[in-house]
Amino acid sequence: MIRLCNYDWAAKKAQDGDYDGAIALYEALGDYKDSAQKISEVRTMKAQALASTGALDDLQSAAVIYAELGDEASLAATQYQQAALLLQNQQYTDAREIFAALGTYKDAATQLKACDYAIALQKKDAGQLDEAAALLESISGYSDADEQLKIVRYALDSCLHLWVCQNPVSMRY
Repeated sequence: MIRLCNYDWAAKKAQDGDYDGAIALYEALGDYKDSAQKISEVRTMKAQALASTGALDDLQSAAVIYAELGDEASLAATQYQQAALLLQNQQYTDAREIFAALGTYKDAATQLKACDYAIALQKKDAGQLDEAAALLESISGYSDADEQLKIVRYALDSCLHLWVCQNPVSMRY
């Protein structure tokens, strides 16, 4: 009778959003009824609740749960949502890492180019022209990457010309 009460109590906790409390009760029940299955269900509910907040930390926590459950579809959706938020927050390197891992999921390849483009512009503005050029070359055809590449190459040529003019090579042997 006590086990049945705890089983019902766990279901009530899950319904009320106390996912950790429900999981603890189901775990304590061991092999009673379908407690093991209920643990997975409640963990899924917890991950869904976390992901629905849209907060980066919660999305990361949800992704961990989905990975542990082996729910690849929900994991990919959550990681995509996380990467999109990182991109929106101008955390391009972190967003790029996730979009790259997502491969062919939705438009991850296009979003990856958006990250590379933004990173290239940051490098251009920071004077890291060689790195900017390499990134822009890798995304040729995306947005105005080709035009930006021309600007970077012109700046590189100007820098090289200026350096040569300021540092003439001695012709003495």
